[in-house]
Amino acid sequence: MTGKVYVDQIMADDLTDFHKALRKRGMSDRTVHNHHMNVTSFLRFCGLDIKKLAPRAPRYDKTMPEIYEDKELAVFFASLKTLEDRVFFELLLQTGPREQDAMYLEWPDIKATARTLHLHSKPKYGFKMKDHEERELPLSEELFDLLTQLRQRHPNSKLVFGTKNGKPNTKLLLLVKRRTRRAGLNCASCDGCVSRQECERWFLHRFRATYCTKLLRSGMDLHTVSETSRFMIKRSFHETRSS
Repeated sequence: MTGKVYVDQIMADDLTDFHKALRKRGMSDRTVHNHHMNVTSFLRFCGLDIKKLAPRAPRYDKTMPEIYEDKELAVFFASLKTLEDRVFFELLLQTGPREQDAMYLEWPDIKATARTLHLHSKPKYGFKMKDHEERELPLSEELFDLLTQLRQRHPNSKLVFGTKNGKPNTKLLLLVKRRTRRAGLNCASCDGCVSRQECERWFLHRFRATYCTKLLRSGMDLHTVSETSRFMIKRSFHETRSS
């Protein structure tokens, strides 16, 4: 679309060139598809005939989400040696927060009366929730008790998973890599394992994918899982985890 100033100057070839440019930058077919949909939505808003400009969106192969299996999770959790580690990874697995959701989580976000976890933007840290959507998630009795123990151990901390200096922990991904290696769960074949003993199969977002998949397997509908708000999941989560 180089040289084009107005939207009504855009032609079908411009969108094709746009796709080629994205692929040249190393973007996956799924990412190219997502960018295409964003652009065509804007052009449709501007009143252009999308059927003529882009009759078909770029295709991509739909893949299954990567999740952790129960056996490897059992080994992983059995290897955790500190309360801090256990609370952090139980929170990931039981409530499915994103990395920055957990990074900027503060103690007032834990609602003792309702036993819920309030995820929201933190302007003082420059953190905005994805899609600007706040979420209120229920906490299981087990997880709430663990959080209570952690709070008693660190009564003066502001961040639930902050550093010793009270700063947001920006090395949470490295934490899961190190704990995976200690648990003996490295695959030993991926590039990460070979070059630096940091397994590519273990990453934070996979805990979220595992959480959502377990809810779906328990019978929860996709819309409710995507909302993840004001829905008591304690019973369904523990049923699927113990099965």
